[in-house]
Amino acid sequence: MDTRGETTRMLSAMVERRLSRSAMLWSREVVLDGGTDRMRRVDYVGFCPYRDGYRACAASLELGVFDFYEVKSCLDDLRSGHGLTFRGDRNYLVATRELADWLRDHNISPGCDAVLAPTRDGSRLVEAYRPIGGGQRDRTAAELLMCVLDGTCPHLRKEPLEP
Repeated sequence: MDTRGETTRMLSAMVERRLSRSAMLWSREVVLDGGTDRMRRVDYVGFCPYRDGYRACAASLELGVFDFYEVKSCLDDLRSGHGLTFRGDRNYLVATRELADWLRDHNISPGCDAVLAPTRDGSRLVEAYRPIGGGQRDRTAAELLMCVLDGTCPHLRKEPLEP
């Protein structure tokens, strides 16, 4: 890749293909704690409800799995201080193969469950390594679903309804 922007676009497209195959619902640029001084943005969040065979029930949502993805095109991007929000059930840092190898070689744990990188032919994302540690979900499924839907449904009402 020639530029940081091109690399980010390429990695983002790979995340979107992965989410399109694996998640029932997903969104990019998901905002957590909007309107507060703790506001965070996650590059991608995917959601899959829990399935007990063919039955779906109300608990399927709360028992579902949220995948958080942060895309970093280079070391400067990783060190920028923006966008390392790992608050899902499974948390992934998506990076170039070079950055993933550098992180592994320097024993740096970015706080995720796994670092994903493109295959040599660039056809898909694979696990480059698993750092020690990782984030964990600290919000209810209902709260996270509202955050995901807020990004995917531009027609959602932003202000409360009048009583």
